[in-house]
Amino acid sequence: MGRLQQKGWKKVSYVQRQFMTEMGLSEWRSREFWGMLLIFCVIFFVRFYIHYLAQWVFLQGMSIPINKFDFLPYTVTLNYQPTLLQTREEITVVLIGPLANVVIFTLLVIASWLSQKIMGSFPDIGSKFVLGYGIQAVLNVILILIVDCALLRFDDTGGDDPIADFAKLYWHFYRAEGSGLGGVFITLFLYGFIMFTAGAILYMYFLRLHNNGRMLDIYWRLHGEEDNFFVPYDLELSNQELSYIMKKAEQWRGEEGERRKVAVYDYVWEEENMDEAIWNEDEDVASSNSKAGKLEITSHISVHVLHLDGLRELYRHFLRLPDGAVVEVFGEMSVSGMDKDMKSALEQGNEKLENLMGSQYSLNKVKGRETVLTASGFHHDDGAMTPFSTAPTPVIPLPTGPPPDLPHDHHHVTTSSNRNRPASGQSIDFKKND
Repeated sequence: MGRLQQKGWKKVSYVQRQFMTEMGLSEWRSREFWGMLLIFCVIFFVRFYIHYLAQWVFLQGMSIPINKFDFLPYTVTLNYQPTLLQTREEITVVLIGPLANVVIFTLLVIASWLSQKIMGSFPDIGSKFVLGYGIQAVLNVILILIVDCALLRFDDTGGDDPIADFAKLYWHFYRAEGSGLGGVFITLFLYGFIMFTAGAILYMYFLRLHNNGRMLDIYWRLHGEEDNFFVPYDLELSNQELSYIMKKAEQWRGEEGERRKVAVYDYVWEEENMDEAIWNEDEDVASSNSKAGKLEITSHISVHVLHLDGLRELYRHFLRLPDGAVVEVFGEMSVSGMDKDMKSALEQGNEKLENLMGSQYSLNKVKGRETVLTASGFHHDDGAMTPFSTAPTPVIPLPTGPPPDLPHDHHHVTTSSNRNRPASGQSIDFKKND
């Protein structure tokens, strides 16, 4: 519960700081401040005109005679005979004015949301107008109260002078029951409800929709956990790009008849979850009751140039990581954050693949061909020069579909280890599953 309250308070404090910045109050000499002030002035007149127009429409619908309805620069004079209204009708008159502004503000928020969904953005001037209208929708009842108090409308003097909205229910209950205390409590409740509703809508709009959702994006960037962010690798490429590279490699032909072929190797990392209590201290091995752990598969995809004389050169190679990311590799066979055992397995597997494809010595034996050192290079196989023509060729073209569905008949290099065991007890076994 404490954590939820702390997160909620962080979000509220962030909204407060950003709210002051968006209104331009921190720099009163900026154009944003004066532009926002002009918008506030325009909305001030629109707001109280809508307030009293909603009351006038309701009274007209109830067939209540209206004695006076005049528009002034700072308010509207709406005078009617209150004795003709029942209690629920008088409550509706008090409520419908502020509620009309909340409804208009809600429609503006919906228009902003639809614009962002359909067209992808909402104009900046429109965002500022919606924000200004929302602020005045929250403060509408207070602003009306201030103007009515300045015009001394809180007293029921009769004649053509209207009664202030906040005093209507007081005088209604005073005439009906001799005490207006009940009207005061009802008015406070209605005003509190209206302000809370408008404030909640304003909060949700400002955090999620204002300026095309920039506020929420900044908030998550500042307070989000590191694991929640997607940060691509430096040399990462998409599955579509990898598929395109593989297709082009299969279609490529050199001037002297060279071709490019694709080899795919899977490096399987199996982790065993074992209880320390079942370890055999003498042999430093676990009992057969160990449970199978998680399985991670790292695929090594290499493209080689195949010459007519059988020589092969590494052209490009890629790693498909267990999380699905595809990374092109240059030089060292590793990616940031990769387990050291998996890195070692990849390097050893790549050396075996290079020995399988050809050696430095075999290249030197070819007349008229220069020695080419690839990223991994060519090495002797313990001094034994095995003819490359007799070595198995792990050349398997990728399917025409997306790269994640690799063929199942390519080579697998299985790496098994128990991470609960001490570092000195770890072992890596290489197996080729045909």
